[in-house]
Amino acid sequence: MDDRVDNLVYSLWKTRKKLPGAAEEQLLTCG
Repeated sequence: MDDRVDNLVYSLWKTRKKLPGAAEEQLLTCG
């Protein structure tokens, strides 16, 4: 995953904090 996209996704996740642990791990590992 592109660093800029990864940072954007992480920023959105950090801001919302509504993703469950499983979805969080899937997001980080899928990238």
